[in-house]
Amino acid sequence: MWNDNEFLLSGSPEGAVVDILTNDTPELYGSAIISTNMVGFVPYQRRIVVSQEGSVRVFPKIDRPRIDIDVYGERRTPTEIMADIVIASLRRAVGYSGMGLVITDMELEVGKTRVPDPLQETSRYFLSVRLTTVPDGTPLVLPS
Repeated sequence: MWNDNEFLLSGSPEGAVVDILTNDTPELYGSAIISTNMVGFVPYQRRIVVSQEGSVRVFPKIDRPRIDIDVYGERRTPTEIMADIVIASLRRAVGYSGMGLVITDMELEVGKTRVPDPLQETSRYFLSVRLTTVPDGTPLVLPS
């Protein structure tokens, strides 16, 4: 159990979501680039971009980060299916342990929303999830 003078890292929720989608979602294996940025993006390319847009510390050891996910694809139907797979994968990820945290809950905060991108001429869906996480691993003790 942790004591009051231990420093708890909250882990990397953004990294955890990328890890879940890359390694724990066989439906996406080889079908999309999954990353935290748009570097090298080409229109009509299947890509899932994950970004942490904030966090709410509910209790000293509980974190509630908001994760935004943009899903890009060549056409509307495959892009929408990828967005559905992302949601399903994150729902079944409750209990995931890695990247310095454990995911204990997931809420869909902004449901799958079609946001066409006329400048890129590509299909895009946006969604946002609120994770509940607790630190996992050895806490860092502040020097005395």
